[in-house]
Amino acid sequence: MKTLIQFINEVKSSSKFPYEKYLKKEGMEQELREWYQKEFKDDELGEELPSDTLAMVLAALFNNPKEFEENYCAEDSVVRERIFHKLAELCDEDYDTFYEYWLNN
Repeated sequence: MKTLIQFINEVKSSSKFPYEKYLKKEGMEQELREWYQKEFKDDELGEELPSDTLAMVLAALFNNPKEFEENYCAEDSVVRERIFHKLAELCDEDYDTFYEYWLNN
């Protein structure tokens, strides 16, 4: 398994990913599943989420939106919306930044 630093360096070298400045922001090291299950205790879909860090989720979204959808239960609009809101919060960006990118790519 890659370390977060290895992953960040790979993403930084990718010309597809425009948001590398966000990868090291505070909170991006959180695991998606852990965060989701803590915040949404009654949502059973949290068990299906991978333990990837939120930085990895962010990179997946911008590198391959369709793969993002498959890997992060994002075909469920509620899960996708919650993930986008969390990323927006951590990146100090608007929710629409993430939603529009996903929708149009």
